[in-house]
Amino acid sequence: MPAQTANGGTAPVGGDGWNLVPDMKKLAETLRVLIPAADQTARDALAAGFPGGVLPVPTMCFRLDLARAEVWDGIAWKSFGAAIGSGPYAMAAGTSTFSVTGTGGSLAVSFPAGRFTVPPIIVLGKAMSGAGKMVFYAVNSATTGFTLGAQTADGSSVSSLGVACQWTAIQMTPTNGAG
Repeated sequence: MPAQTANGGTAPVGGDGWNLVPDMKKLAETLRVLIPAADQTARDALAAGFPGGVLPVPTMCFRLDLARAEVWDGIAWKSFGAAIGSGPYAMAAGTSTFSVTGTGGSLAVSFPAGRFTVPPIIVLGKAMSGAGKMVFYAVNSATTGFTLGAQTADGSSVSSLGVACQWTAIQMTPTNGAG
């Protein structure tokens, strides 16, 4: 089992005359790498893992809650500008299958628990099986899910038609679905 270093790195346990573990630990602690931190509390707790509770300068962490890098300059944490990357804050995707009877039908779709902090934007695709032309729509978007609906494009009635729709839910920033 590896030994955990103060900056989140690991060094192999076991050694030889070369003092492998202390040597690897020292090496890992002197590397300047981004240390993942779930949030501000986790970032602030990093110091506890270093000798005397003092962070080396510079110490860099990646704030997972903000999707950005921060650096300790010996006085305060500084951001590396805007969030790193241009990707969304949170996403979920799937293919939902349900039955349409008459001119339409719907299905409640649930997101993974805790994935979104605000209602995301829903993007729909089509992966339909069976005959007929369907129009898919999303309503009632919430942090926990949305209602996926389908209706016949020409208003015609179907006795029972299995349809499948691909969907993607996107939240661009921690506070806004649209970004």
